Amino acid sequence: MDYLQAGSNLIAIIGGLAATVLFFWKARRRWMAYSYPSTGEGGDNVLSPEVTVLKVGRAYAVSAVVPEDRTLLLIIQGQAVENFDALPHTAARGAWHYQVGPSPLNWRGRPYEEGSPSHGPKQIFRATSGPAEMVVSFARVGKVTLFVFEKDPSVPRWTKELVVCE
Repeated sequence: MDYLQAGSNLIAIIGGLAATVLFFWKARRRWMAYSYPSTGEGGDNVLSPEVTVLKVGRAYAVSAVVPEDRTLLLIIQGQAVENFDALPHTAARGAWHYQVGPSPLNWRGRPYEEGSPSHGPKQIFRATSGPAEMVVSFARVGKVTLFVFEKDPSVPRWTKELVVCE
């Protein structure tokens, strides 16, 4: 075997090894876990396991890191209000609000659903690969449930109940 052919074979072997390493590196990143930091730009992160009690009017973060080629679906569901029709028809009627300026990073919110006396308000948010940050505040005392869908959009990966106090 001459030197030219030996060099060609060596380059082919190195290229094959490099492609294999790249394949496994990308596969590993796809299976990385979702993460929820304890704090974000808005303060304590409501997606963090430590945060369970909230105060009306205080700003909180909704912060997550979504693995590459994945999405995160978050449903915020509020408690039903008995005297729903007695609530004023103002912005204060909403059970929560999120800041739109500066825009939420990587979160896309669907329209807020007011709810009724039989079921509470609801809003759906979606984030794609990378960091996701949003600032939210809660305007009503009561319970709020978070439904978090990580890989399967039909079954929540986990749920969390928050208590909003004065």
